[in-house]
Amino acid sequence: MQRKFFLTALLGLVFLVALLSTQKEEISSYYHKSSERALYVFATARALNGIISVIQETEISLTPAGVGVSSSPGELLDPLNDMIERFSWLMLSASIALKIQGYLLEFFGAIGLIYAVSALFVVAIVILFFTKIPSLQNIVIKAFLIVAILQILMPATFWMNNTLHHYLFLEKYENASSTISGAKNELEEYSNLKEEAVEKNAGVLEWFKNQGKKYSSFSIQKELEKIEERMESWIENLLELATQFLINTILLPLFVLWIGYRLIVYCYRVEILPKIQIQ
Repeated sequence: MQRKFFLTALLGLVFLVALLSTQKEEISSYYHKSSERALYVFATARALNGIISVIQETEISLTPAGVGVSSSPGELLDPLNDMIERFSWLMLSASIALKIQGYLLEFFGAIGLIYAVSALFVVAIVILFFTKIPSLQNIVIKAFLIVAILQILMPATFWMNNTLHHYLFLEKYENASSTISGAKNELEEYSNLKEEAVEKNAGVLEWFKNQGKKYSSFSIQKELEKIEERMESWIENLLELATQFLINTILLPLFVLWIGYRLIVYCYRVEILPKIQIQ
């Protein structure tokens, strides 16, 4: 009899977890936050890619002291641009993966899986205490466990994602996204200055002079070197964001699905009652 109560407690615990997984507001909040982060980073990356493309189309011409100097800062941005293009594809994949997870969440909610879990839980308890047919008890308990696992899988994925992001990735995400946004604004401003210089048929050096700043061709080169130095930081932050979204939207969900699959296979194959030997 004690073993019956022990098994009942285990089934009750699984049922409780399944009930908690139906907290739609919290789960929906996790989903929307993840989607918003992915779409925001994707949009920023695409905008940055567009700005770099504009910069690469023009060339800076300087004529200090009558000596012509030609420089193309767009060439320095080639590695960053290549990285952003690949990063954009990853972010698009992450956004699609999140959308698929959202559809699965809606699907499991729409078919009322929790009602099946509740009904099977009641039937399993009744059969466990009031019948002595091990094969029937096994079938019902297995059915309850498999349906409960299906109910828990998607909410568990979003909960793990949110927990991982909040306690491990949040600070790094904010720093990286802020850096990438700053890169977008900085390159956008630089691109606008170049367009203005081209329209006025004036070199960048002349523009700086008009702003009351004294620059030489050497100082312009230093500015380009600074861009190159920042580019390394921008690439590192893109890698940081790519790693986070790869884990959160692809690797972790696949891991959870694999765990769920292994649990379902185990529940299907194992003979529960003979192992527990209920009297």
